[in-house]
Amino acid sequence: MLESVADIGSAWSGQLRIAEIAFTVIFSVEYVLRLFCHPRPSRYAFGRFGVVDLVSIAPTWLAFVFPGASTFAALRVLRMLRIFRILSLGRFSRAAMTIGNALEATRYKIGAFVIGVVLISVIAGSFMFLVEGPENGFTSIPASTYWAIITMTTVGHGSLIPATVLGQILTSVLVILGYAVVAIPVGVITSEVLAAKKAREALLSGEETERQEFKSSAFYSYANPNIPQEVIFEASVLKPVAGFLNARGGFLFIGVDDNATPLGIQPDL
Repeated sequence: MLESVADIGSAWSGQLRIAEIAFTVIFSVEYVLRLFCHPRPSRYAFGRFGVVDLVSIAPTWLAFVFPGASTFAALRVLRMLRIFRILSLGRFSRAAMTIGNALEATRYKIGAFVIGVVLISVIAGSFMFLVEGPENGFTSIPASTYWAIITMTTVGHGSLIPATVLGQILTSVLVILGYAVVAIPVGVITSEVLAAKKAREALLSGEETERQEFKSSAFYSYANPNIPQEVIFEASVLKPVAGFLNARGGFLFIGVDDNATPLGIQPDL
């Protein structure tokens, strides 16, 4: 990033080059260690983060092998993809997992909303092209659609200003709709986050609900240890899971009795 600034890049080129090589060596060692430690090295190498790690270090080494190839200098910008490594920290954060689960649960609703916004933008852009025309700066439908998107996101387009009364009315409508563009996705995601919070509260309170059930064991009967494991498994695991799948999903806790008292899973083991 600093190298892209002309003044800094020219004054500190040597130091930045040394830093680049040093970090590349560190990341290269990390990449090799990951391949060595992973039970399936090919799975990591061709996985999402494995490819990102390789792209992060390859341009510098290729520049040593092919010093005259300026193309690899352009590829160095791909090292910025290592920023996506930060996303892997989300698995350790309950808050990040909650937001991720909310986005996953609302993906169809958000997708339908985005499609609706795109359609409104295209329609509004086409209408503005007909109303205002090239003489007022709306030279094409794509340019008018871009204006509609910018207007609806309440950013505003400085060089495109409607001159007709009808165009000004449409602009006002789009600006008002712009608040809904922000409010609706936030409301949908927030409701899902609150639902997840209520589910956690139900878990902590030890209540069985339509989406949460406790089973004392999966293979062991506390009342009669002679009952075949298959029979117990069908009743304690398969039956509630089938019920969840026929409804809206749920959580099955094994090793907890109906009173939410932890029993452990040692008898099952």
